[in-house]
Amino acid sequence: MAVALAADSRGGSGATDSATQGTADSLDERMRRSKSAMSKCGGENDGSWFRMALPPRKPRLSPEQRQVLEMLAADPHGATEDLLVLAHGFDGDMIADLVHRGFATAQRESMKAGGKTIDVVRIRITSVGRQAIES
Repeated sequence: MAVALAADSRGGSGATDSATQGTADSLDERMRRSKSAMSKCGGENDGSWFRMALPPRKPRLSPEQRQVLEMLAADPHGATEDLLVLAHGFDGDMIADLVHRGFATAQRESMKAGGKTIDVVRIRITSVGRQAIES
């Protein structure tokens, strides 16, 4: 398998996450100190630095996140946020994180309950969420 090198200027695109930032910073410092390392990577000591491209990470789900997604996958209509939080005891912030990460969607809708119209937030699984629980 070929290894790709990605060139970036100081400041970069900000695409690294905090888990790899420490490694990237120490690599950056080592690259700056070593003229031979710069020339081996194709830089000509012009202040640029190089970082190997990382393969995409498989999304990690906690057992609780997996349970929510499996519950959502079982019903084509999804579930309301209140049902997940109040009846099943899931954390609202964890559900919001699943939506933020693209594993689920949240849509506000009105529904009738007991003769009254109420606003609810319906949570549905996405194709990304389905792929995450299948792997």
